Amino acid sequence: MPYIGSTKGKTSKSQLVCEKCGLGIALAEKIGIPLVSFQSGYLREEHSGLSRSEVLQTLTTETKRLLANIHGPVSLVIEPEPGMFIETIADARELICMVNDSRFGLHMDIGHVFCSEANYLETILTSAHDAKYVHIADIREGFNLNYVISPISDMEALLDPAVVSDTAILYDIDDTGVYLLVHGPRRILIGSESTLIANVGQYNGVETLVINKSYLNENESVDLKHEILAYLDSISGIDYQRVLRAYSAVASLRLGNSHRSPVITATVCNTVRGKVHYHDLFGNGNIDYAKTISALMMAGYSGYCTVELYNHASLWREIAPRSAKFILSRVVGHFGWDPSNFGHIDHRKVVAPYVRVADALLGPEGSVAVLYDLRLSQPNTEALPTDALHTLEHCFLRILPDLVPGFLSVGPMGCQTGFYLTTAYPLERGFMTEAIITALNQILELDKVPYQTDALCGMANNHDLLGAKSIADSVATVMMHSNN
Repeated sequence: MPYIGSTKGKTSKSQLVCEKCGLGIALAEKIGIPLVSFQSGYLREEHSGLSRSEVLQTLTTETKRLLANIHGPVSLVIEPEPGMFIETIADARELICMVNDSRFGLHMDIGHVFCSEANYLETILTSAHDAKYVHIADIREGFNLNYVISPISDMEALLDPAVVSDTAILYDIDDTGVYLLVHGPRRILIGSESTLIANVGQYNGVETLVINKSYLNENESVDLKHEILAYLDSISGIDYQRVLRAYSAVASLRLGNSHRSPVITATVCNTVRGKVHYHDLFGNGNIDYAKTISALMMAGYSGYCTVELYNHASLWREIAPRSAKFILSRVVGHFGWDPSNFGHIDHRKVVAPYVRVADALLGPEGSVAVLYDLRLSQPNTEALPTDALHTLEHCFLRILPDLVPGFLSVGPMGCQTGFYLTTAYPLERGFMTEAIITALNQILELDKVPYQTDALCGMANNHDLLGAKSIADSVATVMMHSNN
């Protein structure tokens, strides 16, 4: 939300925002929410003439005023946002240092870090420990388009193709409704047919893109609307209503019209590093979440971590569980397991014996229970004998609790090719593999089947210790060879 106050006599916007933050704090205190997050807002025309230190001091003063009204265990957090005054982690640290209150800290949005920081993984690794709250979503690479206001008197210079611009720039020409895209040697004038004729008709040789609103209405998707609004929202230092008037020009660049194809084919953005400030579904973007989760864990972050997918709110029933599974697969990836083997696999492509993480479940207070696929024989090729499989289950139940921290259970697969093993939390791949090899070797030393009594077993006569030892011996030999 916009938060920066103006010193030009009109403070109503700032006061309204402070009131909204105050209401948020009161609600948080009432229902037991520990954190209230806010953003700095964008620099607009009303802030022209103010130095950075003046704006920063205004934010500091207003943040302290909000903190003074907190009476319960609630903290405020500042979220750096692409294009806003507080845009980077360094900006946030500066404000946090000036406020100097333990109840005020950092809200780290991984997508924003990806958009605004030179090395997002290094930033997470060095800053996550100090964060009180983390947002996660995916972000795509995009087409970075700067937005600049220019007087019509500069047109001759702007249209000179000899001046090559590496950065794509969309010029808003004197608020005439005419826009000029400059990218490399290319120049494209954009506007309605009438505005182009009225304002730049003398430039006959320049490429034009006519805005056709009927065509836009018929062809633009909800996702494209979100994309363009997110782009326009990121443009600071210009009156927002003026910026919004560029919507059709940007949409035309993305969609073209009935006579020509789109000029910009990638998602449009306006960020420090050319990343698209659009919170997308996991897997659709370019953030390496296996490394991101590892960086968060290595940094010692232990707070809340929420998925920010408001762009897809109508699909939450499908997206929420899918997002949780994606993140959990990357959590176990931190422990050496291959995230691509998480979930269902093609049994025709695996080679037994092996152990993999098949699934994980998020529990209370952030705990993660893990399901392992311990495959002893090749699927659809060799089924383990029932009695020997039964005995292996008893042996594992006796041995594994002493070897595997957080052991919960082990049970045979219905296909008779292995076992499902569960632990209360993730374990390192190397550690788990060694524990299983050790358990298989200990089975060879047993002289009787554990728990083989009518009181402890539902079918105590159906066991085969020699058969179980034969399987354990062959599997241990292969796994030891593969592990070396």
